[in-house]
Amino acid sequence: MSIEVPPLLAVRLIGPTETVAIQKNYLTAFYSEFYGDQVAIRTSTRSARRTGFVRMYLTITSKETHGQNDTGGSPLGDRPGR
Repeated sequence: MSIEVPPLLAVRLIGPTETVAIQKNYLTAFYSEFYGDQVAIRTSTRSARRTGFVRMYLTITSKETHGQNDTGGSPLGDRPGR
């Protein structure tokens, strides 16, 4: 039986295409460095209602299944393997 684990972080940005692209690159790089290979980072970009604007969604989930190696600590403060 698979247990759905909630995301560690979910972000939605809405803004001018260039600004959102810069922030997407920054956030992806930052969280990749912060969490390492312990997480999966997914992004998707869609058009927004306003011309020249986009919506970007960034979701960070743990690669570990729920209950394995659970130390009960904060996912931000306790990074496994570091």
